[in-house]
Amino acid sequence: MSHSCFLANIQTVLEAVGDDVTSDLRESAVGVIVKLKELEYTWSASCVHHFLANQMAIESSHEMWSLIDCMPMRFSLYEFGEITGLNCDSFDKDEIWDVKHESFWLEMEAPTSEGPTLKELQAILPICRNWTRENRVMIVII
Repeated sequence: MSHSCFLANIQTVLEAVGDDVTSDLRESAVGVIVKLKELEYTWSASCVHHFLANQMAIESSHEMWSLIDCMPMRFSLYEFGEITGLNCDSFDKDEIWDVKHESFWLEMEAPTSEGPTLKELQAILPICRNWTRENRVMIVII
């Protein structure tokens, strides 16, 4: 989530990409954001956003540090998952994370060096329902 992300925009995106992508997204690592929107837990969503936006870079892969009121706070991943509802399970070591997005951004007519802007994404939503499932998933994740 970024500072330009509003929960109202999430509903618009979910309607645009279709039920099949939405149901998969609910079960993904970011599914809690969809659940918070559906339950209208704006306070909880803003807390999760605050935790993630103020996350500190650390060496340990078993804990998460965030600045809360200018004070560093440490959570084990288990604690952080319980508090936020986010999926904090280990990543699959075989999963490919370094994906080339340039061709997809060209299809979207977005700059390949920077990716799409919020306005460019909003312009795509009315037409993306007929896109491949893979491309609709990429729209949601962006």
